[in-house]
Amino acid sequence: MEKIKAYIVSGFLGAGKTTFIKDFITGDFFHKKENGKSLVFVFEEGETEYDRDLLKQFRTDVAVWEKGDIKEFILENIKKHTPGRVFAETNVFREGLTDILYEELDVAGNTMLIDASSLEMYYRNMTELLSVMIRKADPVMINRADTKEELNIYSTPFRLMNPQAGFLWETPYGYHEKVFGNAVPFDKTACHIILEKTDYPAWYLDGLENPGDYHGKIIEADLQVSVNAVDGKKYYKAGRTVMTCCINDMTFLGFRLESGQHLKDKCFYHIKAKAFAQDTGAAGNKELVLRELGIGPAFET
Repeated sequence: MEKIKAYIVSGFLGAGKTTFIKDFITGDFFHKKENGKSLVFVFEEGETEYDRDLLKQFRTDVAVWEKGDIKEFILENIKKHTPGRVFAETNVFREGLTDILYEELDVAGNTMLIDASSLEMYYRNMTELLSVMIRKADPVMINRADTKEELNIYSTPFRLMNPQAGFLWETPYGYHEKVFGNAVPFDKTACHIILEKTDYPAWYLDGLENPGDYHGKIIEADLQVSVNAVDGKKYYKAGRTVMTCCINDMTFLGFRLESGQHLKDKCFYHIKAKAFAQDTGAAGNKELVLRELGIGPAFET
């Protein structure tokens, strides 16, 4: 059976998921563009309930899961309501739920909502659960913040959790704009950039998002080398192992390193390299590549 297109809306309790889905379905753009019926799967009881009479005017039914096998619940309600698309309101406390949704449905979008007024509490006490949702989501939309500047402290950790996601701030006027700038703790305009150990996460993220800004520049830093082989040929990556959410979640983040020297896997070196923004071959996208100019013992690891 062909999978039904699905849109996941995730977030902790009170993040505004129900209102977001309701506004999306009843909005002029969606109503005029989308044909057929919609079905909303609700996997939590939130503070705001759906107005079923209102949604019926927009050819939308609501199915609330309370207990039982989630897969059976999904398939039975799709058969019963025959929707053209489904929306799934979820949170991370339904263990394994997101994986089931991806398995049973054709997930076309996964939007995460974050309430800025409770974000510090969740970040301090439930970092790992927060990370689980952020890693699956794109975009991540933060609401109920007076200014986006107050969210800057989450820029590096959130983008490390999911470098590919778009992070948006809902302004007090209801508009959405990019929440995190690309402030870096070094002079980005310099031709020769020497990275301190603590500079690396911010430089990696900025290089990932804006490789062209570093094209032709000299990068110098103590970096760890990862050695891999494809079809018997070695290739290197230079980077650092970074804590992306918590002490148990360490990830090596690096860029391809072109070097004619024999480098050892997992060893640190002091690397001086020229950076190039190289085409990936995918829709004009570019990636940062480092071409080694000099290498020696690392000053610190």
